[in-house]
Amino acid sequence: MSPIGRKLGGLYRRIRSDPRMRGEVGWVVATKLSEFAILFVLLKILTNVLGKSGYGEYNLAETAMILFTQIFLVPIRESYLRDYHGAVERGERRAAGMILIRWYAVTTIVIALVAAGLSAWVSEQFDFGRWTALAWGVLFVFDRWRFLALEVLNMRRERRAWALRSIGFQATLVVCVAAALWVGPPTAATALFGYAFASFVFAVIIAGPMVREIVTLPASQPSHLLSMAVTFGIPFSALLVAQWVQGFADRYLLKALLDAETVGLYVAAYQVAGIPYALMLRIGHNLLLPIAYQRGSDLNDAARLWAADKILLAGLGVQMAIGGCMLLFYLFFGQRLVVLLTNESFVVPTTTIVALAAGRYMQALAQATQPIFAVHHRMGGMLWVRLIGAAATLAICIPMIRSHGAFGAAAGSLMALSLYVTLLWFGPWGCWWMIREVRRALR
Repeated sequence: MSPIGRKLGGLYRRIRSDPRMRGEVGWVVATKLSEFAILFVLLKILTNVLGKSGYGEYNLAETAMILFTQIFLVPIRESYLRDYHGAVERGERRAAGMILIRWYAVTTIVIALVAAGLSAWVSEQFDFGRWTALAWGVLFVFDRWRFLALEVLNMRRERRAWALRSIGFQATLVVCVAAALWVGPPTAATALFGYAFASFVFAVIIAGPMVREIVTLPASQPSHLLSMAVTFGIPFSALLVAQWVQGFADRYLLKALLDAETVGLYVAAYQVAGIPYALMLRIGHNLLLPIAYQRGSDLNDAARLWAADKILLAGLGVQMAIGGCMLLFYLFFGQRLVVLLTNESFVVPTTTIVALAAGRYMQALAQATQPIFAVHHRMGGMLWVRLIGAAATLAICIPMIRSHGAFGAAAGSLMALSLYVTLLWFGPWGCWWMIREVRRALR
């Protein structure tokens, strides 16, 4: 049996023999399947009500929120999550939590105020709706707190609470966006305000208790969270910004070089082409990352690091096997699926759909590899590889878009991501060498 097969078999036996693991797998898989079903209902609503141009504007605003999160919130958030179990063991939980809360409060409010003040300027400069930036700012505050609280629940492996709140939010999101578009004008800003209201409701429901719990904890030892944010969080943030360029720069280039309608077409096909890859990635991330962080909490213990690596490698093997088979599905049924989830005006050529699916496949494999670097605290090495990948994305996609339009964006992203995955595993700072180092330490 191959090494991947042995790892998959070991993971399966572990799940069957561990009641807690079985329960966690069930909640995570059910949650992500439900979320995807609900989100594609939302895709159907947005594409049919907003049209190609409006949906393109909505998605550009949504992905901009990801970028601002990665720059301003990720250094603290990811450091807190990575060290959560260690902080509990060292008696630093309240101090770390208070740093997290203060950072989030100041940052989200300042960004929202700036966005509100610049709403008219953004509309003029980027040909967006008058209130799009204002709606984005309101959304940023509430949705980032909601998302933080969910991440903390997941890191604590409180899967049932995390699952019910995740599914509840997605269902509420569809209702709020549909209601906003029903009573208001069919614009991206209206949809974003509906999104913001749903996020507000769940920020109160889940972030409120999280903040109250941290504030009422007994006094603890001082936390080294800020120093960890410098050594771990900032490199992680830079890494995710480069990842954002690899994953989302193509649609901004399409807006700059072509128009918002092309962005709407492209993004709708991108969403549909990524269904199996994003689903497997999110299941693997939410299920396996907390376990890996818990197992690999001691960087000086090679056995614990290898225990964390094994479960991440098993998840990666599942994605490789299933994802490769799904490319054939998109070759034969991709266009039908696009029509089913949007409408006939959003159809793009099969070559574009297959290129997008292959790109999402490579993107998912890259992101599934990333936690291995996080477990080993080797984000610096991975950052250099990401920067090369981001530069390659821009260098390849710009001429490809100019010569081939939307297909050029899909093909260019695929080429850049393929180069990146190769370097990620076998380059000078690659994952292969890092895992081999741990294995040698165990001999």
